[in-house]
Amino acid sequence: MSTRDADESKMMDDYKDLAEFLSKDQPTTNVLHFLHEAEILHDQDRLRWMLKQALSKKNICVVRNLAKLQLPCLYHFDEEKKAIEAAFDANFPAACEVFFAHFDIGRSSLADVETHYMLALELGHLETVRRFLEHEPRLEMSSLVSPVRIAVKNFHAEVLELLLKHDCPVNYRDPATGDWLLHTICRQLAGYVEPKKFQPMLKTLRVLLTNEWMARHVLVVRCHSGMTPILHLLDRRDIKHKETLRNQLLALKELVQANKAVVKHRHNVTHETALHYACDESRFAYFPKNEEGAEIVKYLLRHGADPNALDQYNKSPLEDACCSLNPRTVKALLQGGARTHPEHGLRFQFGYFSGQRRARRLLPTWEVTQNLMSIVSMLKKEVNYRLEGPQYLSILGFLNDWDLEIEDEDLHDPATKANVWALLLSGPPESIYKFFIRHWPNTEIDPSWEKFLHPILGEYRAMLSHGIYQDRALKTFYDNLITETLDKYEESTFVTSEEFSEQLKHEWDLAERTPLVAGVTVRHIVSSRPERLKESLLLLSPRRVWRKTLWSLQFREKFPILHKVVLGQINRCAIADYTRSSALMVLLRITRDSLPILAGNMIVKKLGVQDMMNLCAAQLLPANSVAGSPRDYEYEQFVQLLDLMNIEPKF
Repeated sequence: MSTRDADESKMMDDYKDLAEFLSKDQPTTNVLHFLHEAEILHDQDRLRWMLKQALSKKNICVVRNLAKLQLPCLYHFDEEKKAIEAAFDANFPAACEVFFAHFDIGRSSLADVETHYMLALELGHLETVRRFLEHEPRLEMSSLVSPVRIAVKNFHAEVLELLLKHDCPVNYRDPATGDWLLHTICRQLAGYVEPKKFQPMLKTLRVLLTNEWMARHVLVVRCHSGMTPILHLLDRRDIKHKETLRNQLLALKELVQANKAVVKHRHNVTHETALHYACDESRFAYFPKNEEGAEIVKYLLRHGADPNALDQYNKSPLEDACCSLNPRTVKALLQGGARTHPEHGLRFQFGYFSGQRRARRLLPTWEVTQNLMSIVSMLKKEVNYRLEGPQYLSILGFLNDWDLEIEDEDLHDPATKANVWALLLSGPPESIYKFFIRHWPNTEIDPSWEKFLHPILGEYRAMLSHGIYQDRALKTFYDNLITETLDKYEESTFVTSEEFSEQLKHEWDLAERTPLVAGVTVRHIVSSRPERLKESLLLLSPRRVWRKTLWSLQFREKFPILHKVVLGQINRCAIADYTRSSALMVLLRITRDSLPILAGNMIVKKLGVQDMMNLCAAQLLPANSVAGSPRDYEYEQFVQLLDLMNIEPKF
């Protein structure tokens, strides 16, 4: 055995003997006598080694008895670390308390005093902090992070209250984020908080708000990201438990009681209000029957929040609530005075839920459809608001295209079917086509669908006979659907009423006599094949007034049957139409001197040469050849692009 191993073994034996002797508190004289007999009293290395063993094994009796000796050699754990710092790093607060009790403030250097003071703040040792504040006038905190910040970060409300009584400065601000102390604690309360930590956090917030400067000044100050403390509190991104929402309501009450003006705060960039943040529940887990979220909205409304405030995109809190699929929040807003804005209507932007899809938090179909139907009926009942074309298209697109958990077996659930079909029947006929294309032929139509299918199929047969639909895929789909259904039912099952037939004939004749712009009638839109419809839309596109005409209440009253067909047709080409517009913006940025062939290839590949040629052909029409039209430049650019790609335009 080497000399080093022998020394190590000897020290272990000494430690075991000492630990056994000091397993109970001993008088200091006994400890001195025992260490002297063991011949280690004056061996500083061995004493430090014993202290290290006691800290690692969390043997508080050994630590307490060694600390009684107040030997200078035991003050430092090693050359770089003090004993109290080692105890703190070892997560041994009982040992820290022992070192605090034996620390002599008057005979210690300022650096040692600051070290112990900072650790007392971290651990929340109230009496120790009070002792430092009362007996050490040299503490200027010049070399420390703000003491108040340490107390807030660790949620030591009693320590924070003591610091405020001694007029400790509270003006700490994070140089990187611009967060003041209120911003920091509100940001922490916005996420998940362990149940045992919430009450200390709430109490700390309450104490911090007792400072007048905090309540009057910091509560209205924005950080670098443009947010005030209340916006940080309601900026909920990773909430997995409903208890967090209950906690936020309690914290919100503290902020509002301190300064009622906070409910009207807006984001410095997006201009979203606190009510926008409270209504947007799309960024965290979906909670069925989320009463807590509605309570937060009600509380803000009671204290002066504007239910009709618009952000920089003219989006209202009501739109956020509708897209969050929480009928309780929608009802609270409507009862609080929220109104729809006629100039732009409601936009159901269900793309907000893309974050939930990435997090694999798919929404249950039954609850989604039930909530969606509740919201639609509530809007009609409370404010007499009927969803028009764009809004219905977005709702139906959400049901048809978004990856909900709509499985074949879900479609046999009576409640789900009733809600989904009620939406499908109230929207454009195109929606039922898209819905069945998604699930057909995997979905077996059981008899419970009859009350929905029979009138729909009968009406579609009547419209197809007039030549309303020219899309081959659509006609083939309904022909097959009717054929399969006729195997079970008689032809008379699908005969429409005389009233419907007369109304359809009247609208069909009226559509031919009703122009949208010169040369294009309603019948053009209704009966166009997809490729012809694109040309008609291009002819109409220089002036977008026709869109408002097709989506107006007067048009719906004039064409109660065909207006749904028109919306369906527009929906089929809407994406392509907007995509072309975006591509044209790209082309407009391309200069004549340097036309990137790669970019041109990407645009043509994405849109299709035929679409772009149709677009260029539309430039030659009288409606698009007006003086000063920017489309002349677009036309020239695209011709140049085709030349560079060795494509001969045929128009």
